[in-house]
This record gives sequence, C-alpha cells and structure tokens, in this order.
Amino acid sequence: MTKRYPFSLRLRVRGFDCDGQGRLRAACALRYVQEAAGGHLESLGFGFQKLKEEGMFFVLIGQGLRILRTPREGELLTVATAPVPARGARMFRETVLLDGEGNLLAENQTAWALLDFETGRPLRSSSFRHELPALGGEWTPFVDPSRIRISEAQEPCGGREVRLSDLDVNRHMNNTVYADAALDCFPEEVLCSAGVDTMLLRYQYQARLGETISLRRGREDNCFRVSGSVGNSACFSAEFSLKALATEDHG
Repeated sequence: MTKRYPFSLRLRVRGFDCDGQGRLRAACALRYVQEAAGGHLESLGFGFQKLKEEGMFFVLIGQGLRILRTPREGELLTVATAPVPARGARMFRETVLLDGEGNLLAENQTAWALLDFETGRPLRSSSFRHELPALGGEWTPFVDPSRIRISEAQEPCGGREVRLSDLDVNRHMNNTVYADAALDCFPEEVLCSAGVDTMLLRYQYQARLGETISLRRGREDNCFRVSGSVGNSACFSAEFSLKALATEDHG
C-alpha cells in the first residue's frame, strides 16, 4: 500500500498519546497525520518557514478520520501520506496509518486553503508554485473534506478557553485540539465503553490565545455532534460515531 504514497515515517505509539485503556486517542492519531504531512513538505524543502518567506501558509478547512482498528500503546506504525491534485481553490491530502504488517488501521482525508501570510486572505492554489508528488492511483475518499456539513448542536455544554499549550506555529489553536474538545463534551461512561469509528471536523474560525470557545452538543443514537463558536462567529463543528471495542478487536 505504501507505494501509493511518496512519503512515510515510522513511529511507535507513545503512552502519553493514549487513553486510560492504552488506546491511541483520536486527537493524537490526527497529530501523527499532521506530523507526516509537515514532514513531507519539509523533506521537499518548503515547510512552514519557507512558505512564510514566500508570504503564504496553509490552513486546514476540513478533515475526516476513519479508524478500522485503534492502535495501542507500544505498537509500531507506518504513517504514509500524499497530496491529491487541487480542485479549484482547495488542496487535498490523504494519509493512512498502517500496522507492522502493512494492514490499514486508519485513513484520513484533509482539505486545505492557501492564505496570504500578512492579510489572511485566500489565495488561488496556483499561487503555490512548488511541485508536489501526488497520490498514486485514483483517489476515492470516504468523505469530501472540503464539503463537510454538520447539523448544529443545540445543548450548551460549557466553554473551552484557548491556552498557550494549544497553539501551533500559526499562533492559533491547533486543529487536533478540536478533536479532544469535541470528545470531552460527552461523559466518560460513553467514551470508555467504545472506540471512535469515524470523526469529521469542519474548521471555520482560527481560535486564538485567551478566546473562549462556547460549546454545544447533541446526540442522535450513535451520531454525536459538537458545535463551537467564539462570540458571534462559528468556530468549528465535529461529528463522530463510536463502535464497540469487541467489534473493533475482531474486525
């Protein structure tokens, strides 16, 4: 499978990335995805600092994560990634997590916008003049990450202040933190009895240090939704489903 992807890295699941049952947390799976994507750009010579010098940066607008089997503490993974040809103003990337035998554990699709570093205004994808080695073969995502639509949740469930430790190099809350914020809206007895099956995240506002994200939640059977706003601005929305651990462990 890795032949489809021009870049991969090997890593071991660390204990501090796992939950109380030794399972890789969904937010940390997204961090592994982010590490691979960033490592790929750095390996090509145009990481964050290079793009900053050129007056642009990438911002994530949506992503989907599907977990077939949750990796566990100590497990050795291959994280393989590849860009997908741009569609209009959006740029795309696919990343997979594989076990030691090359079996698919999780897959992730992301959609990105290219912004002007000074103004924050969107740029055309053609402004990115570097050549990216693309995904081999046809791209068949389980979700179009640029067109994620999530029904607004209604039940208030507190707020989440953006802390210094939440920030990334763009000086706003890192995209992976929103996954933790969404899961934390639901009680322990729900989340500890099952694993994340599919998670969708849509990003609308870049939350900054000291801002408070007002959270709302909702649930319909096995569909959990979270909406977050900063003041009058929609910030993010998330939707996820769970699956019984016995189902996951036995495929």
